[in-house]
Amino acid sequence: MIFLGIDAGTQGVRATAADENGKLIASAHRQYEHFNLAEKSLIEKGYREQSPDEWWSACKAVLAEIGRSIAGTGSAKAVCVDGTSGTIVPLDENDVAIGHAIMYNDVRGNGGKALPKIMWLKEHGAGTEHIMPARFVHHADYIAGKLSGRYDTTDWSNALKSGYDVRKEEWSVQAKEAFGDKIQKVTACGTRIGEVFTSDKELDFLNGAILVSGASDGYMSAVATCAVNPGEWASIIGTTLILKGVTKEYIDDPDGCVYCHKHPQGFWMPGGAGNVGGRCLNEWFGEEHFDELNRQAKTETPTGDIEYPLMVPGERFPFLKNDFPGFGDHRSYTAVIEGIAYVERLCFEKLEELGCEVGDTVYSTGGACRSDVWLQIRADVLGKTIKVPEVTDAAIGGAMMAAGAVHYESLSEAVSHMGRISKTVTPQKCVYDEIYKKFKNKVEDYIR
Repeated sequence: MIFLGIDAGTQGVRATAADENGKLIASAHRQYEHFNLAEKSLIEKGYREQSPDEWWSACKAVLAEIGRSIAGTGSAKAVCVDGTSGTIVPLDENDVAIGHAIMYNDVRGNGGKALPKIMWLKEHGAGTEHIMPARFVHHADYIAGKLSGRYDTTDWSNALKSGYDVRKEEWSVQAKEAFGDKIQKVTACGTRIGEVFTSDKELDFLNGAILVSGASDGYMSAVATCAVNPGEWASIIGTTLILKGVTKEYIDDPDGCVYCHKHPQGFWMPGGAGNVGGRCLNEWFGEEHFDELNRQAKTETPTGDIEYPLMVPGERFPFLKNDFPGFGDHRSYTAVIEGIAYVERLCFEKLEELGCEVGDTVYSTGGACRSDVWLQIRADVLGKTIKVPEVTDAAIGGAMMAAGAVHYESLSEAVSHMGRISKTVTPQKCVYDEIYKKFKNKVEDYIR
């Protein structure tokens, strides 16, 4: 059986096909030609727009490539799509996109939220002719709609930033007024919502496949790590640091750093996103030097230095302080990767303070996992085993969610069969505790 995940991101589309045992069958990627189609004067004001037509063209290209790769081996059994969280697409009465999509990081969104974008579109109209949209859908919904012809359904994850109350499982009054008569039905992530139908011959292998409701890209990235059971946590260190885990109870953070998605099996998925991560390493040290710097780090750690490596002032997790400057001189690569590990530990401590159960194992993806020495530093700082999956892109999470809906009894069962771990790193030495205490005290002095 073939299960397909589609990850529609900010820069391009990736599709991944896997069988029921998690064996990777095919994967394809296409980058968009344009990342921002807003007028130049509006870009300077913070407008971020992309073409839904370009999304679909890229999506068709990757799906056609997958089809060629699996030719003769069978058809897709189920398909699941994720997309950027907080992105809104205005549609006309015939469910055709009007003009551009307003992206999640557009200034009209008030912190990435989707509902303010919808309200803006209702006031100003969409496209160059300022047409009043008949329907508003999210990024993933649009791709799913192009596959199935249905645009009337979304999921818990994508609806979260559009005014949907995941605890009450209902739209807010404000959301109902904004969406109007064509407000979408909201389903649990990983629910059967229809079938794929396309007249495109290159995509014929998809016809009849069950379409499964997806999630936002961050949600699906967490699924891809294999952290899907209570007490399991995903730590994704790419450009920034993202933690997402699974708890039995809803987690309420009065500080607003941690928010909860809902798990397909009724659990909760709290998490937060900070501002430290790999971006600073590329900027300060140059990616071309990483191999040599990692070799040096093996002999330099622990440095004893304390770093909170921020590119620009401001932090949002594990605490919220817009003018927090960070600290350290950022001259030592080893000290900086240690510092990111200290921030990661501080994030986990924040989650535990809120009542989250954090187990002894962390599942991790992102560029940080390419460095064995950094993985070992993180395991030692956290005092936890770190597991890195074989396939790390969000699209494999979609494939597992699709399988959980149509072949296995649950997402957890699907991941237990399909999740493949390629690397396990266990803590070896407790040499960072005293340095971490100094780091934590300095952070607390800043944020008091």
